[in-house]
Amino acid sequence: MAILLDTNLGQKDTELYITHTEDGRVIVAIPTIHWSAELNTSDDDMLKNEYIQASLHYHMYEGDITSLADKILEHTAKC
Repeated sequence: MAILLDTNLGQKDTELYITHTEDGRVIVAIPTIHWSAELNTSDDDMLKNEYIQASLHYHMYEGDITSLADKILEHTAKC
């Protein structure tokens, strides 16, 4: 599915890949920024959001981390 990234060079469309595993994990990936993360479906949304933001910060994503984390969680909830 496509999402909109806010970058230093403006907004751009990119692909968000979501994979649900049989053991209750969700793997999300954005190849454009060379990023992926593994989430536990049993964790609450606040914990998932904090984890995503920390991971994006660690990978030195320079866009709006809070907005991107919210978008990722919104899309994972739909799948």
